[in-house]
Amino acid sequence: MRFSHGSSVVMFILAGVTCSGIISAQQKVTLPQQWEGTVQAPNKKIGVLVSIVGTVRGLTAASIARIDEKRGEVPVFPCLWQMPDAETVRVIDTTGNVRFEGKLADNRRTIIGSWADGPTTLPLTLKSSAGANSKTFDNATATESPAVETISFQSATGATYDAKLYRPRGVKHPPGAVFIPGGDVIEPTDPLSQMLIEFSVGQFARHGLALLWIQYKGQGKLDVPLKMSATDLAAAMALLRKRTDIDAQRVGLIGYGTGGIATLLAADSGAEPNFLVLLATPLVPAEQAQAQTAYGMNRRSGASPQSSEQSKAITLGLFDLVKRGASEHEKEQWISEKAAGNAESRQKLVSAMHSLARPRLLDYLHLDVAQILSRVACPTLAVYGSDDLMTPPEPNTAILRQVALKANGVSIQSRELPGLDHGLRAMRAGLLPDYSFDDVVYDTTVNLAAGKSQRPEDEWKGVKKQIK
Repeated sequence: MRFSHGSSVVMFILAGVTCSGIISAQQKVTLPQQWEGTVQAPNKKIGVLVSIVGTVRGLTAASIARIDEKRGEVPVFPCLWQMPDAETVRVIDTTGNVRFEGKLADNRRTIIGSWADGPTTLPLTLKSSAGANSKTFDNATATESPAVETISFQSATGATYDAKLYRPRGVKHPPGAVFIPGGDVIEPTDPLSQMLIEFSVGQFARHGLALLWIQYKGQGKLDVPLKMSATDLAAAMALLRKRTDIDAQRVGLIGYGTGGIATLLAADSGAEPNFLVLLATPLVPAEQAQAQTAYGMNRRSGASPQSSEQSKAITLGLFDLVKRGASEHEKEQWISEKAAGNAESRQKLVSAMHSLARPRLLDYLHLDVAQILSRVACPTLAVYGSDDLMTPPEPNTAILRQVALKANGVSIQSRELPGLDHGLRAMRAGLLPDYSFDDVVYDTTVNLAAGKSQRPEDEWKGVKKQIK
């Protein structure tokens, strides 16, 4: 839908996603999922379209995209949809400023309020879009939210870390796990983005698993070597096993992306987890995994398959230079040849080369992840999304198949979840995705932690049916 008024066409899209926020006093709220309205700003009108995709127990966030077609600008940032009571609606941006606040009318299909654009506040009435479906949002009570505790521990590396422990309320001795994410940034500078990620982690506790999340403050994950992370994970597991409020016989490791490789290293180094969960974790060689990531990121941003394949080939070339220890002169020649005089292309290639020299990727480059997986002696679950362009199920599930055939009774499970992307989330056409994993991820993980698994041969037969 577009709002065209004179020379300026502007639209806001708020795609609701799950996160922590203010809890409504009412247990259930039924609202339309789409709202629209128009703001009369000086010399222009601004169209506003609000779409609430979904919430978890009433905790709802959003992403806001301002699309200015005249200038071609599409800045996107997260925001929060809050309902402190059954009638009040607030939309809050990443800096904590209230962008919209209004009251629900008696018919529950109109919100009368005001829109803040900088220091200016303008009237805005949002009405439910024609034909919009209604949805019931089940609000959490304070006791349903996980108990959060910040604790410190010392790793065998000598470093001391803070970690956040998320515990399910009302469960005396839940299973526990240490969680380590993947990607590039461990701690977002934006507090709302941090909160969104924390909600995703806290969801494990809402499903019955106590989860410890190590905080590598001020560091990108690519700056933390995999072997160092493995040592930290072992120390964090030992910490959980000493607690009297967690089942010491059911403590495991959960890793997302390359974080999953760190959990495999920890298990291979004597940490003895009771279970392992690998979420969108690459098991193929580093150069193959990073080349696929480059391809997936390009495709996801709208690049053509041909252009994405070129990016994949360039990534493989960069890895080849690093892996065989090419001289600085050879690297410079290669970059100059590929950039072909384009200053922007050259800068991107130089930046990519520097990224490959960072500790985490260098560790990965010299690891045989499939071989490490074959030595793991605890129940292991690997989860992939069928629509993941960055870490697609194949060829990773092929490696799992090979390992499972030689597992000697160790449970090796895999789940390929239909319709989920690299973040193990459902992508919704025309809307921004939510920030938490799909519920199936949480449920399957907690079942494994609780020891609810089948015989290895039954599990693998099920997987074969899924991936055909």
